[in-house]
Amino acid sequence: MRAAGHTTLTGHVFLTEWAAHAHWPGMDALLAELAARHCTVRVMGSTALSLVQVAAGRATAAAIGEFHPVDGLPALLIAQEAGALALPGLPAYDEPLLLSAPGAAEEAARVWSRCRPR
Repeated sequence: MRAAGHTTLTGHVFLTEWAAHAHWPGMDALLAELAARHCTVRVMGSTALSLVQVAAGRATAAAIGEFHPVDGLPALLIAQEAGALALPGLPAYDEPLLLSAPGAAEEAARVWSRCRPR
């Protein structure tokens, strides 16, 4: 299992999740940034599923508005072992998480820093 070799977000799959079926702060801005890059945005319905899709190279990045270790920690560890980069490396409970293929990590981090909840 290997994270995608993509060097950009443009034209690739980006995954996200809603917390309690609601937009998290910054999500609308992130979706606008991704639309400008012609990304396909998907909601898998599961933090773990979103993170392992990045690990398997099926998505270039994933953003989780509120990370809950009980739901996502095993998948996050699998993704990191597959070469994906996490920001932060190990988020605290309810902290936002960005996971990205290594080649697109710099661009993803720039977009994320402009849009993510503070």
